[in-house]
Amino acid sequence: MNSLPIEQINDLSLINLLSCSSNYPNDIHLLFCCLLIYEINPNNYNKINLRLFRYLINLINNYYINQQDLLDDNRYRLMIVYLLSKFICEIHRRRSNNEHKWYYLYHQIPDEHPLPTFDLFSELLCLLSTLTYNHIDCQNQIRQINGTIEAILSMTQIDLNQPKSQACVTWLIKCLTEYNQDNRNYIKQIK
Repeated sequence: MNSLPIEQINDLSLINLLSCSSNYPNDIHLLFCCLLIYEINPNNYNKINLRLFRYLINLINNYYINQQDLLDDNRYRLMIVYLLSKFICEIHRRRSNNEHKWYYLYHQIPDEHPLPTFDLFSELLCLLSTLTYNHIDCQNQIRQINGTIEAILSMTQIDLNQPKSQACVTWLIKCLTEYNQDNRNYIKQIK
């Protein structure tokens, strides 16, 4: 596989291979974390990787929603929250600098519609909501990573490429502040 270009590897085949392995869900979590680290690098814009990344976001989200914490030993939860927080800060930086057309703030419909990042932010915010709901350690982790809550709140701007992000920010803030007075106080002091 190392000698083949990444475009020749079918992402669905890779997911099916990993989901059938005896090491599930560990493989899915590890692949997601590796792709998350890979996506943080701004030189790695690639539609194939982005499609696989988005598919993994949904798999991980479904895993945490459906397992009802019966099988979760929280081995991966804090690590994924940490990496997602760093990634959201990086997305905020890219949007602030208008770094790439996938991350612009669109007040008009983009020429290429839908963009590969259409509703990506809402998927990331929903995953963070799922991971932080009723988990104080995860809620605190987001607050402790400098700039994450500010980056989350910046996604409330109207963006035609991210139409659901405002509603997802509202839900995430509810998940972050429920039974967490420190997060409430932190958000109150943001100007």
